[in-house]
Amino acid sequence: MSRNPVLVAILAVALCVPGMRSAHADPAPPSLGDAEAQVIRLEQEMVTAAEDYHEAKVLLDESQARLDELMPKYSTVEEQYAERQRGVDELASAAYTTGGVDAMAMLLSTGSPQTALDQLTLLQMLHAHRHDQLAELSDTRGQMREAKDEIDAQVGTRAEQERVLREKQTRINEDLTKWGKLRDKLSGRPKGAKIVSYDGQGQGLSAVVLRFAFDQQGKPYQFAAAGPSAYDCSGLTAAAWGRAGVQMAHSARQQYASFPHVSPNDLQPGDLVFYGEPIYHVALYAGDGQVVHAPQPGQNVQVVPVSAPGRVSGAARPG
Repeated sequence: MSRNPVLVAILAVALCVPGMRSAHADPAPPSLGDAEAQVIRLEQEMVTAAEDYHEAKVLLDESQARLDELMPKYSTVEEQYAERQRGVDELASAAYTTGGVDAMAMLLSTGSPQTALDQLTLLQMLHAHRHDQLAELSDTRGQMREAKDEIDAQVGTRAEQERVLREKQTRINEDLTKWGKLRDKLSGRPKGAKIVSYDGQGQGLSAVVLRFAFDQQGKPYQFAAAGPSAYDCSGLTAAAWGRAGVQMAHSARQQYASFPHVSPNDLQPGDLVFYGEPIYHVALYAGDGQVVHAPQPGQNVQVVPVSAPGRVSGAARPG
């Protein structure tokens, strides 16, 4: 069988020219630069997603609390309405009969037309009074049912938002863990951060707060955790101030909204320092230009310069 010289020449060139052997060559493995870029991107997505989730969870809890408070009142009104309805039905049966049979029996039993008439009139008055009471209770019942339906719908909507944000955060966390491990492997960087001793900054409640926060150094970041073995950013601040008797929401944005604001240029030990617009991170000011915070997945609670977590967008002073 003869060979086509043109085809042979084309094949020879294809085999010798780089890049022409396969149109689908295996991609190069990620470099350290690739891993670091992915980690930076995912860390930013993580803190935003975590704060979105916390805010949605706080709002869901508020709606659920409203529903829990309403339900006993709603059940009581339903029971009262049913009881009043039975009373109205019984009076209606006594006052309004078919064919006047009960009225004749009443006349015969009393022996006096006037007495029988008075008793019938009394039954009608009682029926009208209870009917008015039932109508008033019906209005209250209707208003409470509307409120319940509204809160039910709100709980459903916020529960769905919380679920979507939780799943989003889980996906980001999985990717961040993968890229973080690759980055650490390629860079050979040591894990963990230096533990800094508490130097007595702060007075009164703020001293209690900072002593507790410094003691948490080395514990890992964990989404939605508020101790005792792991924390996220707002979980650490809430737990620290909770140790001093000040309760706050597990959400950086809710914490910012709950306490008096102070200038970032006038920080005092124990103040809450917030980052980003919209807010996505919170730390505790430790004095001397330092904050203690729970940074990101793969990192531990640590003390860093106040500018390390990002651009400061505000501060608040609990207590």
